[in-house]
Amino acid sequence: MNISRLSRSKSLVLILSLLLMLVFMTVCGTAEAEEIQIVVVGPMTGGSAEWGESMREGTQMAVDEINNAGGVLGRRLVFKVEDDQGNPNQAVSLANKIITEPNVTAIIGHFFTSCTMAAGPIYQREGIPIIAIASTHPDVPKIGDFIFRVNPTNTHQGSGVINFAVERLGFKRLAILYVEDDYGRGIFEVAQKTANDLGIDVVYSASHPASGEVDFTALLTRAKAGNPDALMLFNYYTQAAQIVRQMDLVGFEVPVLGSDGLLQPGFLKIGGQYAEGTYIATWFHPESDFPETVQYVKAYEARFNKASDTWSPFAYDAVMVLAEAIERASTTDHNAVRDEMARTDGYVGPTGVITFDEDGAPDVTFKKLLFVQVKDGKFELIKN
Repeated sequence: MNISRLSRSKSLVLILSLLLMLVFMTVCGTAEAEEIQIVVVGPMTGGSAEWGESMREGTQMAVDEINNAGGVLGRRLVFKVEDDQGNPNQAVSLANKIITEPNVTAIIGHFFTSCTMAAGPIYQREGIPIIAIASTHPDVPKIGDFIFRVNPTNTHQGSGVINFAVERLGFKRLAILYVEDDYGRGIFEVAQKTANDLGIDVVYSASHPASGEVDFTALLTRAKAGNPDALMLFNYYTQAAQIVRQMDLVGFEVPVLGSDGLLQPGFLKIGGQYAEGTYIATWFHPESDFPETVQYVKAYEARFNKASDTWSPFAYDAVMVLAEAIERASTTDHNAVRDEMARTDGYVGPTGVITFDEDGAPDVTFKKLLFVQVKDGKFELIKN
């Protein structure tokens, strides 16, 4: 036996094996690098899961459209979903997990203001762009220059709801129940100030916990005693649905006006006949004749075989704004993407026109607040 030849053969096999492994690793690494990854974070389970589903579906709409058109920078856009359960503590845990993952270009989320306020500083510290779709508190942009959002603020909604109640409906005495978190408290504070400025009496106001509350009869009894013209609800659809049902139990028969947290199919399902007549504020409605809205609604119905809700188009717009920023940056580098996000000017999507401040502060310019009324188990847009 030729030992030298055998040794050379073994060496050749070893070299070829190493080369094959290197090629395999390179191919796999290239495949992974070719994908641009984003993470969608919101309430995917629990009582607020409808909003998480909206985030997922809106993101899917945008990602499919982008990839069908050739992707971003010629690369596929992919996303994964994380469940913060609508809980700020869980949001923080997820943020600490996400920042350790390689190749995450940006975050779409969180949904609730409280979750964004809790997790936002972590993304800001790590320099990862985040685009919230429903976090309404005015202080959200103050977290830092990597924090963006594509939704209006409590300031717009709090004043808008009061003006609608007074100017359109003629109410002069109001009772208000609001959820004790950044969302409910933020809207209430603006609404209270607006009412004071207009000389409108807020005859009763009270907060309730963000979760766990099932019996609202004591609060409703006290609100009724103030003899208001209407009851305002600045909370979420599951709580609001229980409240309108329990109003009947205490004989509290006044019109109800709610913030956009009520505008989900779950409010109709849980509230049933007691939801009828409720007025609700919204920044989006599928019956709008805005061209981009019409186009989105048709595509959404074709994709999911159901009518579009309020929040999926905000997730869609968030992804589209991000994709355009990446294209302009010609890279997925976090700092470069952040810089181009801040330069977003005049993006037109189903929720309206989005322009971030000239100085890079992440905020938006929006069209006026819309209102719907529940009629025959549907959210009917109030014209003009």
